Amino acid sequence: MGISGSQSENQPVGHCFPMLVYCLKLIIHMAATSSLLVIVASFGVDSAGSLSPPPVDYGGPRSSPFRGRRRPAAPQSVGLPKPTLTLEPQSSIILPGENYSLSCHFPLTRCSVELYTHFKVRVMTKTDVNYTAVFRFSATQTSKGPGTYNCKYQKFFETNMTWAYSPISDPVQFSITDELPKPTISVEPATRVLTVGERVNINCTSSHRSHISNLYREQGQPTYSYNMSEFERSIIFTIKELTPQDAGAYSCSFVKAVKGAEYESPRSDIVTFNVTEKLPRATISVDPASGVVSRGKPIRLTCIGAILPSGGRFYFYRDDDKKGTLDVSGNFHAASFIVNDMVNTGKWNYTCGYARIVQQIAYHAPRSIAVEVTVAEFNGTSNTFPTRLCLSAILLLGIVLVLGME
Repeated sequence: MGISGSQSENQPVGHCFPMLVYCLKLIIHMAATSSLLVIVASFGVDSAGSLSPPPVDYGGPRSSPFRGRRRPAAPQSVGLPKPTLTLEPQSSIILPGENYSLSCHFPLTRCSVELYTHFKVRVMTKTDVNYTAVFRFSATQTSKGPGTYNCKYQKFFETNMTWAYSPISDPVQFSITDELPKPTISVEPATRVLTVGERVNINCTSSHRSHISNLYREQGQPTYSYNMSEFERSIIFTIKELTPQDAGAYSCSFVKAVKGAEYESPRSDIVTFNVTEKLPRATISVDPASGVVSRGKPIRLTCIGAILPSGGRFYFYRDDDKKGTLDVSGNFHAASFIVNDMVNTGKWNYTCGYARIVQQIAYHAPRSIAVEVTVAEFNGTSNTFPTRLCLSAILLLGIVLVLGME
C-alpha cells in the first residue's frame, strides 16, 4: 500500500503546524493571566477572597498642585480675626426690584470668602479677594421673606503650607417685602396746646429711604406732601399762623417707587393738638416807676404782649377811654406809648391790651391790670381842689391866730 503525500481538505491546520499553534496558545494564556493580575491588583482582594473597588478621591483633579511638596494641612480656625458683614442700603427691609449688596470685611489679602444664609447654607464664594468681598443681589417677588446672612473667609499660608479660616461673622438680618415700615411721628411743642398765630412742627421719620412723605389730617386726603432727597429719612412739616380750624389729629406715611411700582407705608400713629383763641394777658408798666409825675411832664407807658410774625396791634386806655393805638408787623413783645397831655393834676388809671392778626382776623388778649398815675405840682404834691382848699384854710387860720396874739 503506497503512501500519498497530499493532505485532506478537512484536516485541522494544527496537525500540520503543531509547534506554531502551541506557541499562539501560550501567548494568549500569558496575556489573559497578566490582565487578571492587573485587575486584581487594582481592586484588591479582601480577607474573604472577594474583590473590592479602589478608594475614589473626590477632592479634585488627578494632578496635585503640591507634587514634590508637602501637602497642606486641613484648614484651622486659628489666629484669623472675625469678619464683619454689612448691608447696603442700611435698612431692615428690601423692596422687590431693589438692588442690595452684602459686604464682608476682613484685614487680609488673597482670601477665599464665603457667604452663608441661616448660618449653614452657602450662597456664594469669591476667591483671591483683598479686604472686602461684595456680594450683589436684586430682590424679586419670589425671594420675599426674612433672611439671615453671615460670612467667613479662609487663607492659605505658604510659609507653613497651612490653610486657616476665620470664625463666622455676626448675622445681618433683613426682609424682602412689598410693604414699607410704619413711620414714627412726633409734634412740637410737646404741650400740644397752642394759641392762634403760633406754629406747630410735625416730625415724621422712616427707617427706609423713600421718595415722598405725606401728612394726613383725620382720615382724608394728604394735607401736605414733600419730595424727599436720597439721603433724607425724616421730614418736618411746619404749619404756620395756626387758627382753631387747624386743630385735630394728624398722621403721616411714606411712598417709594421702584421700577414703576409704588409702595406706600402704613400710616403712623396719630398725634393731636389744640388751638385756642385765649391769648396771654397783657401787662403794663409806667416810667417813672413811682407813677408820680410833675404837671406838664410826659410819661411813658409800656405794654407787654406776644405779637407774632403775622403782626398785630397794641391799645392804650385811660380810665376805659382809648387813648392810643399802635400797629406792628413781625415779632413784637412790647410797645411804648408817650403821654404828653399831663397838664391837669390828679390821678388816673392806665391799662393796655394787644391783638394778634392771623389770616386777617384780629384775636384780642385780655386787658392788663391798671397802673395808677399821679400828676402833681412841681413840689411833688397833688394840686387837687380839696388840697388847695385845705391849704387855704390852714393859711387863713394861721393869720387869724397871729393877729389875735397881737
